Parts: sequence; structure tokens; C-alpha cells
Amino acid sequence: MTMNTYVNFPGTCAEAFCFYEKHLGAKPGMMITNGQLPDQSRVSPEWKDAVLHARISLADTELMDADIPSAQPMRSAHLMLRVDSDAEAERIFSALSEGGDVLMPMEKTFFASRFGQDSPKDPYSGLTASAACIRPLLSIVASVVEASVFLKSQLRQGSRNALVTE
Repeated sequence: MTMNTYVNFPGTCAEAFCFYEKHLGAKPGMMITNGQLPDQSRVSPEWKDAVLHARISLADTELMDADIPSAQPMRSAHLMLRVDSDAEAERIFSALSEGGDVLMPMEKTFFASRFGQDSPKDPYSGLTASAACIRPLLSIVASVVEASVFLKSQLRQGSRNALVTE
């Protein structure tokens, strides 16, 4: 089984694909416009060039997309982009936040060497996006979580050796 995210755009799908290709290294898969439908009797002239269905590969994910006349900004959805370097996190965050609203500036956190969250300029889908370089600190966070889980399990079992004091 495969699960894909399907994003509806208000007439800006092709523009969004160009943006994702340029700034995120996305690879366009296929794109069919309403003008390519065999029966044009139900296609209004202003929606002839609108995207009926498209696919694009972004990182290890395939997004499916379309232009929908009544598309609404996404709510309760979030795009998280994890990268391998601070420089790449900064570059992507800068591209996504240009003209948009920065919800959390790019900074070091307890779980990532760089993390930022924004609401990109919305010619596209209304996604909220984060860019993060998590790798350098992920093992430290995982070790702290594992130690915490271990200590809690020992305390639940009543072990007196769970806590060592000096």
C-alpha cells in the first residue's frame, strides 16, 4: 500500500511545481491540463490551462496535485523538510519564507541544529512549512529519551538501582 498527499491549488499548480523544482529540487512526474481532456464541453475557457492532475517527486515523497476552482488554504497540515546540513536548512527556509510569514525564525533548538517554521507566501496551497537540520542532534535527543524511558521503567518496577547518586 502507498499513501500519497494530494494538494489542491486555486489555479497555481504549475507555478507551484516550478517553485518546488527550483528551490527544493523536486522532479516533475506528469501533468495533465483540463485542455487535454477528450471532452471539452465541460471545460470553461478560463480553466483550460489549469492542471487536472499532476505528480511531482519531492525528496522521498510523491505529491499529487490539481487546480480546483474552490480550493481552500490547507488547515491542520504541515510540510516538514528534513535536510542534512544547516546551510541547506537555511537556504530552503529563506526560499519558502520570502514574502510569507515567519512563525518561528530559523534557530538552534534542543531537537535540531537549525529549525524554522513559516507560512509561505500563498500563491500555492497555504501550507505551513518547516525546514530543519535534525541529524546532528537527533542521536543526543534519542539517547536522552531512551535513558528517561529506561529510568521510568525501572522506577515502576521498584528497582532501587535505577538512580545512582554520588
